[in-house]
Amino acid sequence: MPEAMSQALAVSEIPGRSITPFCLTNGRSWIFAVLKTESNGQRAYYAAQPFYLDRVLVEMRHVAALRSIQEIVELHLEWASLCTKRFIR
Repeated sequence: MPEAMSQALAVSEIPGRSITPFCLTNGRSWIFAVLKTESNGQRAYYAAQPFYLDRVLVEMRHVAALRSIQEIVELHLEWASLCTKRFIR
């Protein structure tokens, strides 16, 4: 997590950027987080509980695994939306 946080800190230095979403994954678990810069320059870090995928359940196409995949994809889309709508100039 320290490397991901240091990269988020670097990206947060872009002028006009107050929210920097990022995701950390090893392919089996995902941690979605946001680094928020307040108007006074202080930063706060918020992270969701990790999302896990069980390879066996995925291969069985178990409904719980499919729901987890859906949640992860939806969060990726939300993070991408934050990045493209607000921050890319």
